[in-house]
Amino acid sequence: MIKKNLCSKALKKLGPLNFDEIYAFEPALSIGELPKIENLVKVKMIEHLGMLAQLAEVDLVSMDIGRFL
Repeated sequence: MIKKNLCSKALKKLGPLNFDEIYAFEPALSIGELPKIENLVKVKMIEHLGMLAQLAEVDLVSMDIGRFL
């Protein structure tokens, strides 16, 4: 499963998350970047989601990013 694989890679690269953190792509995917494992970082959840909401209209979508990793 791709999502599980991505989470496993993120955990191995960045370590476990605190209760107020998420794994995120920087630069953000909403500005056209490709989802590459080397662009994953740990960020504060509330601040990051607020920043993403300002970058683009929010759409919840499912995305197959496995081919990029």
